[in-house]
Formats: sequence, C-alpha cells, structure tokens
Amino acid sequence: MKLDATIDVGGDAEKIYKCFKPELIKKDRSEYTIRKSKGKITFKVKAKDPVALRATLNSITQMLTIFEKMKEIK
Repeated sequence: MKLDATIDVGGDAEKIYKCFKPELIKKDRSEYTIRKSKGKITFKVKAKDPVALRATLNSITQMLTIFEKMKEIK
C-alpha cells in the first residue's frame, strides 16, 4: 500500500524551511519533501504503510509545535 499526505503551513516560510531542511532524510518506509512558495511551506509525505505515514506526520507536527513555542519565547 502506498500512502500520500500533504500539509500546507503559512507564516514564517523561510525560517520553517531552514528548520526542516537538515531533517530531509529518506527512510526505508517513508519520506517527505518540502517546497516553499508564496509565503507558505508545503510538505509532501509518501509512505509505504499507515504506521510509517503516522510516524512521519507526527515528526513534522512535533517540529512545527516546537517552532511555534520558540517564537513565543522571544
């Protein structure tokens, strides 16, 4: 089974892109790409199974949560 998901994030596109760029690692069961356009970031996730898809989406959303919390500290 092949699964795909897309997440669009608006806001500090350049900073989000810089945060995620080092994390772009292709794994055995899943991978994601990042595209920056018009003030937003688009994550495209591809996975071989539902568990891998969930794990990758959790990883992305956790990093976005940390990013948001760090903005509040400033």
